[in-house]
Amino acid sequence: MAAYLTAAKQAEIVKNYNFALHTSSLQTLLVEIAAAIAQAEGLTEETEDIFVKKLSATIAFGDFTDNEDTTGTYEFASDLPVGALVVGVALTALTGFTGDTSAVITLGDGTDVDRYNTGTPNVFTTADAIDMGVLSGVPFHAVAKTPTVILTSAADFGAVAAGSMKIDIFYIENND
Repeated sequence: MAAYLTAAKQAEIVKNYNFALHTSSLQTLLVEIAAAIAQAEGLTEETEDIFVKKLSATIAFGDFTDNEDTTGTYEFASDLPVGALVVGVALTALTGFTGDTSAVITLGDGTDVDRYNTGTPNVFTTADAIDMGVLSGVPFHAVAKTPTVILTSAADFGAVAAGSMKIDIFYIENND
């Protein structure tokens, strides 16, 4: 039998942890989250219903759709499934976007443009990793959602000439 968490319990667990993800401590953080959920629901170590998963996309400049304004949009190829509890997002392997004077991103679900991050991380520079901030939307998914990246440039998205990045979304999924 699967162990499902109530929305209130999920919100409590997310609130009790600082989900500022750093690549060096990410695995430790995910193990702690899974253990906290198991403890909160009275599960034993033998329970195999809680899994930490990762949905990733490596996105190049040419993968974005130009919205004929200052923005370009990229939709992940796969959805976050029903029942997913997003615990954090990492932006890595960034080769700075060039051609305009600035470029920032938000990561949303197609409806809420920044559900999976706070702020607008600068992607106009090259970096190994950038903090996407804490989740700004509801972490639990009652329906499947397609993660959507919006890159905003200063003047016109058509001026952006190059760049790439990898985005990892970490989530906990209850399986039957």
